[in-house]
Amino acid sequence: MLVECYDKKGAEVYEIIIKQIFQDLVLGSSVEDLKAYVNPDDPVFVLAIKMRKTSSVILFEDVANLMYNKQKDVTTILIDNENYLPNILKELWKRFSRDEIYQPNRYQLEISGDHTDLNTLVVDDPHSNLQRRIYDAIFRILPEGFKIIKDLSTEDIIAVVATDELIMAAWISVPPAVVMAIMTWVNKTFALGLSTWAMVGFAAVRDAGAPCAGRLRAGAARGGRRALRLQGDEHRPQR
Repeated sequence: MLVECYDKKGAEVYEIIIKQIFQDLVLGSSVEDLKAYVNPDDPVFVLAIKMRKTSSVILFEDVANLMYNKQKDVTTILIDNENYLPNILKELWKRFSRDEIYQPNRYQLEISGDHTDLNTLVVDDPHSNLQRRIYDAIFRILPEGFKIIKDLSTEDIIAVVATDELIMAAWISVPPAVVMAIMTWVNKTFALGLSTWAMVGFAAVRDAGAPCAGRLRAGAARGGRRALRLQGDEHRPQR
C-alpha cells in the first residue's frame, strides 16, 4: 500500500483510514496492492486498487440438480450445496413469482413447466461481488465533497479520479486506455523497463493533471471576461 501526498502526516492518517475501512469490509486478503495520490490544493484524489484473482462463476448446475417430469409437467430442483440456496432463490424470484415456486423441504424446489434451461444460469459471480465490495470501500475512502468521479477501471484494477470541481469533456478527451497503450509502446521502444504500476501511475497523473489545466484555462477565461468588462466601463459616460 502506498499513499502519496505532500503532507506526510496527512498521508499517514489516510493510510490508517484506508486500512480501517478494509478491515471493516474484510478486504485485506482480496486486494493485491493499493496506491493513492492525494492533493488537497488541486484538489484531486486518485485511487488504484489491484484485485487478487477470484474463482470462476458458479452456475446453477454446479450447486443443484434439475429434473423435469413430463407427466406432471413439473421441474424439480434438488439443492446440492445449501450455501447457495439464498442465491438460487434470489435468481429464481427474478424470473418467477414466489407463488410459482413450491418448496416442500429445505433442499427441494418445484416449478410448473420445463425449466431445465436454468442449468446455465449464473448463481454467483465472485469477481463481480469483489468489485462491488471494493467500490463500496472506495466511496467510503473518498474525501468528503469529492462528488465528481471518473472511473478508470480495467479487468483487475479498479481506479478512480475524484475532485470537487466540474470535469469538462475536453479534460478527458483521450481515453485512459489510449494513454496506457502509448506508455506501453514508449516503454518497449526505448527499453525503459517501467512496471505496469509505473505506467498506470503515468496514465493516472495525465488524467488527474488534466482538470488542473482545465481550471487554469477557465481562470484565464474568467480573467479575460473581467478585463473586457473593465475596458467597457472606461468608455461609459460619467454621470
